[in-house]
Amino acid sequence: MKALKALVLYGFLILGLAVSNPSSAEDSYYFTQAELDQMLAPVALYPDTVLSHLLIASTYPLEVVQAARWSRNNPGLSGEDAVAAVEHRDWDPSVMALVAFPELLARLDEDLEWTQRMGDAFLVQEEEVIDTIQYLRAQAYEHGSLQSNEHVRVVRETEYIYIEPARTRVVYVPYYDPRYVYGSWRWSAYPPVYWHHPPGFRTSISFYWGSGYRVRPTFYFSSFHWSHRQVRVVHHHHHHYHRSGRHFSSGREVARYSGSTHWKHNPTHRRGVSYRQGVDQDRFVRQQGSASTTRSAEGSRSGEIRQARSRDAQPRSQQREWASQRRENLQIQGDSTRMARDDRSQARSRSAETTSRTAGASGRDSDSDSRRTAASSRAASAESRSPSADRSADSTRQTLRSSSDSATQVTRSTRQQSSSASR
Repeated sequence: MKALKALVLYGFLILGLAVSNPSSAEDSYYFTQAELDQMLAPVALYPDTVLSHLLIASTYPLEVVQAARWSRNNPGLSGEDAVAAVEHRDWDPSVMALVAFPELLARLDEDLEWTQRMGDAFLVQEEEVIDTIQYLRAQAYEHGSLQSNEHVRVVRETEYIYIEPARTRVVYVPYYDPRYVYGSWRWSAYPPVYWHHPPGFRTSISFYWGSGYRVRPTFYFSSFHWSHRQVRVVHHHHHHYHRSGRHFSSGREVARYSGSTHWKHNPTHRRGVSYRQGVDQDRFVRQQGSASTTRSAEGSRSGEIRQARSRDAQPRSQQREWASQRRENLQIQGDSTRMARDDRSQARSRSAETTSRTAGASGRDSDSDSRRTAASSRAASAESRSPSADRSADSTRQTLRSSSDSATQVTRSTRQQSSSASR
C-alpha cells in the first residue's frame, strides 16, 4: 500500500514538473521589474524624443557600434551637421538621429551589453518598459530632482510626465547620478546602472547638461503615446532629410498626430545579431516577397547541392568523363560565341561598304544629273536666241549686198567718165 502511494505521489510530481516547465521557460526570457528599473534608471529622464530614438536604436546594436565608431573618427561633427554627414549611410533613422549626440553614442558603445539588453527588453516587453519610465519619472519628480529649467520643459498631466526641450531646435541630453535623483531605491539587490560622469560634473548638482545640440525640425519623428503604452512614429518623417510633409515641435505632437503608427522593428538593420527568446513576430516589419524569394533561393541551392552530391557518389571514371564532356561543351559554346562574333563583325563591314558604294553612286548620279541639266539649259538658251540671230544675219547679208552693188555702180561710172575724157 505504501509503495502504491509513493508511486502515485511520484506520478503527480512528474505531472507537476511537466506543467510547470513551459511557464518557467517562458519566464526565463522576460525581464523582471527589478531588472527593468535597473536598466532604465540612467536614461528615463531624457527628453521624450531622444529616449524613443534610443530605445529604437538599441534594437540595432551593431549599427550603434558603427555610428559610435564614425563619431569617434569625426570629432568635429555633432548636431544636425553630423546627421547630414551620415545621410547616405544604410542605418536606421533612429541610429542616425543619435549621431547628433557624440557623448551619448559613446556611452551606448562602451556599455554594449546594456544596449543590447535594453533593446531586447523593448522588443519583448514594450508596455512594461514604458510603464517603468513613467514610474521612475514620478519618483524623481516627487524627490524634487525633475523640474523645468532653461534646458527642458517638464509637463505633468494627471498620470503622465512629459519631458521636452525648452527650445525646439536645441536639444540637451543630461547626465545624472541615478543613485541619488530617484531618492530611496526599492531594489537593494539590483542597484541602478551607473555610468561614469563626464568632465565638469559635480556631485553637488543633480543634473549636468553640457552643451546643447542644434537639430532640424525633422528630428521629431518618434515619441511615446503614454496612454497606449506604445512608441509611435511618423513614417513620412522617418528620415531626417525628408523635407516634405508636416514638421513637429515636440514628442507630444508626434504621438497625437493622426498619421502616426505603432513602431515596427526592421530585421534588416539588426545585421544578423541574434534575438532573445520571446520576441513577437508581430513586432517586425513585414517585407513583401522575402519569404518566396528565400524559398526560391533555398530550393536552388538545394538542387545544386544534390547535383554535387550525386556527382561525388559516381565512380572516378564517370566523374572524369563528366568533366571532359563539360569542358567540350564549354569549348563548343566558346567557339560558337566567337563564330557569332566574327559573323556580326563581317556583317557590319559589308553593311559599311554597301553604304559607302551607295553614297558614291548617288554622288555620281547627282553629277550626271547636274551636267545634263546644264546642257539642257544651254540648249534652251540657244533655242531661245536662234530667231533673233537669224534675222540679224539676214540683215547683215543684205547690207553687204547693197554695199557691193553701190561700189560696182561707182566703178562703172568712173570708167565711163575716163573714156569720155580721152575722146
